[in-house]
Amino acid sequence: LQVSVMDQNQKFESLIIIDITGRVVYATETANRMTNNIISIPVGSLPNGIYTLELKSGANFSRKQFVVEH
Repeated sequence: LQVSVMDQNQKFESLIIIDITGRVVYATETANRMTNNIISIPVGSLPNGIYTLELKSGANFSRKQFVVEH
């Protein structure tokens, strides 16, 4: 999964993936994952399902749902 960050000045501190039951299945610091405003997230090991991606920046955060289908 690749996430494009539109604002070049936006610095996200963390990225969390939550499954449909509310369990955190992946967490990392985004500074280690961002290249050219794109965050690459390995989802190949996640089972099929609906997930929520949460990016945090200080008190602000962004949430998006996505589907994994193999």
